[in-house]
Amino acid sequence: MADDMQEYLDLYLSEAEDLLQSLNESLLEFEKNPKKKEYIDEIQRCAHTLKSSSASMGYYQISELAHHMEDVLESIKKDEIDVNAYVVDIVFECFDVLERGVDNVRKGKPEPDVSNVIKHLDNIKEGRLKELNEDAEGGDLADKPHTLKAVHSIKVDVENLDKLLEVVGELLIAKMRLQNINSYIKDKDLDDLTTVLSRLIDDVQYQITEARMIPVDHIFSRFPRMVRDIAKREGKKVNFIIRGNEIKLDRTILDKIGEPLIHLLRNAVDHGIEQPDKRKNNDKSEAGTIKLTARRERNGAVIEVEDDGEGFDLEAIKEVALDKGLYNLTTLQLMSEQELLELPFHPNFSTSRKVTDVSGRGVGLDVVKTRIEELNGTLKMESKKNKGTKFILTLPLSLAIIKSLLIEVCDRTYVIPISNVLRILPSKETHIKHIEGNECIVLDEEAIPIVRIKNKFNIEGLSPEENFVIIIEKGNDKVGVVADKIVGQQEIMIKALDKELRELKGIAGASILSDGSLALVIDISGIT
Repeated sequence: MADDMQEYLDLYLSEAEDLLQSLNESLLEFEKNPKKKEYIDEIQRCAHTLKSSSASMGYYQISELAHHMEDVLESIKKDEIDVNAYVVDIVFECFDVLERGVDNVRKGKPEPDVSNVIKHLDNIKEGRLKELNEDAEGGDLADKPHTLKAVHSIKVDVENLDKLLEVVGELLIAKMRLQNINSYIKDKDLDDLTTVLSRLIDDVQYQITEARMIPVDHIFSRFPRMVRDIAKREGKKVNFIIRGNEIKLDRTILDKIGEPLIHLLRNAVDHGIEQPDKRKNNDKSEAGTIKLTARRERNGAVIEVEDDGEGFDLEAIKEVALDKGLYNLTTLQLMSEQELLELPFHPNFSTSRKVTDVSGRGVGLDVVKTRIEELNGTLKMESKKNKGTKFILTLPLSLAIIKSLLIEVCDRTYVIPISNVLRILPSKETHIKHIEGNECIVLDEEAIPIVRIKNKFNIEGLSPEENFVIIIEKGNDKVGVVADKIVGQQEIMIKALDKELRELKGIAGASILSDGSLALVIDISGIT
């Protein structure tokens, strides 16, 4: 079985087990209080969900039985059927057959024949309420052996996973310290032991990281209703397409990208997609299309929000930038198309001529960009007038343990997430130029601004004449960070700063290095 199908099967089985557990508990209460609607509602909910999920996986016998069971329960709820011992026994029999069906799916066996128990459900629907006999699937209930089944899955509180990941981080630090010690004493037995320990820690780290990963469908599934409601309110027609909802992200990242995606989708409906008559006049279909797509890319994930609406008007962008005093007319005329498309990310920048309850209040895109960059991600925009707009979010898969570049400035070590690093350039001071009073380095005919950690954090000490410039991607821009020395690469566990230090701009957290020393993690979005 392909990995993706196995993943779907595992999700189906996990959900089915939860439904059967709830179904069993509700059935026992239903037998005691057959007139109590809340138990019937819960049994019906479980049957309905199991019907839908089984049908989507192609398990039609299970789905068919759940469907018939749901119909009988609806009739019971409407008082169209008098509940007696026969009815209760048949409902329990349905549970047994459903349970057997799910168990067969887990073992790779054929689904059980459900025709006999469905006949009994039809009898109930038609008012033939006789006692249960031997032709029901599985025979008489009283003769059935009751056995305990193995537990195949459990639910774990996310706080417990967080604590386990912290322990893995400590183990990672301990492993690196052992490797550091052995680099001096060079003991072969210790080297062998460290190699084994490293492999075991990597395995534990992988398993815990996987356990924290959640399909993006966890939040994507909320958006179709939102898009539908906004489109209806605005009098627009929208086809909303979701792709890649099985892609997984760390639950911490998933929790934080919900609001940015909501804003981008609202903008797509409110400002991107035109009114049906306007689209028709522009030789477009009356219904616009919005696509929400997720995909894996190298060591990260990419989420795109794309619409086929009117796109951004570059002239309108220039007018707003001029009106707000961001740039003069001469500078704006010299800007490239991509540079102009970066302007809407400025705070309080809006080209909308209307203010609605949905969006258009001049705030949003700058906040979206900031939130994404806080996750060590990037946000880019592509847009063509009357063709549409695409927002591209690039995100790491996890924030907990990251690969990092260690640099040294004035004998202090700092950490930069390696996913942000584009190039490392040995450089002398003469290579750094001054343009309009600001330091920059010219690379591939592009002037890249320079940031000195020493000046940023008011560090005292001397820097060598020969140093390094690390070219870092910062959203749609690049920035060069000057370092005295490149220490190397290392996997690190980012630890949150104390409350009084969290407002320190330019610092995202701290980490313990292999020698036991503390290093601050540079916040790329906060150093410029």
